Amino acid sequence: MNGVSKKRRLLYAGAVILLLGANMLRWLGAEPSGETSSVAGVAAPVTAIPELVVARELAATPSSAARDLFRRPPDNASPSIAVATPPPVTRTTPVVDPLKVAKDAATRQFDAMQLVGVMRAGEDLQIMLQYEGQMKLLKVGQDVLPGFTIEEITNDTARIAHAELGLIAIVPMADTGETLIIGMGG
Repeated sequence: MNGVSKKRRLLYAGAVILLLGANMLRWLGAEPSGETSSVAGVAAPVTAIPELVVARELAATPSSAARDLFRRPPDNASPSIAVATPPPVTRTTPVVDPLKVAKDAATRQFDAMQLVGVMRAGEDLQIMLQYEGQMKLLKVGQDVLPGFTIEEITNDTARIAHAELGLIAIVPMADTGETLIIGMGG
C-alpha cells in the first residue's frame, strides 16, 4: 500500500461522490428548497447568512435570470461593463509670495557665508569672508554680493544687510556659531 489505509480511501471516495452528486443536482436545476439540508441522511435547518444574501442581491442582474460560467456568450453580445468616470480633479496652484521666495534665497546665501578672519588696518576693520569657495577681503560699506552690504564689523562677527528684502545677518567667526538672520520690518 502507499501509506493510505483502505478505510480512509473509501471515506475520500464517498466524499468525492457526494460532492459530485450535489454538484450535478445543482447544475441540473434541482436545487434544494433552502429550508432543510440533508447530508448523509441527517436533516438540519438551513438559515441564510445575511452577508451572502446581500452579496447575492448585489450580484444579481435583473435582465438575465441565471449566469452560466461554462456557457459561451453569443457572438453579438457585447460585455456590459460599467465604467465609473472619476470626478474632474481641480488643481489649484498654491499662491507663491515672491517676497517670501526672495527672502528664502537670501537666507540660503547668508548661510553660505563664512567669516574666516577679522583684520585691523589702521583704524579700519576688514573681514576675510568666504562665499562659495572664494575669499573676499571687505570693509564696512562694501557689497559681498549685489544687495548684500557689510554694515558693521566687530572682533568676532560681521553684520551684513540686504536692505531691499529687510534682512540682516550676523555672521560669526567660522566654527564658533550659526549665522543669525534678523528680518527688518516684518
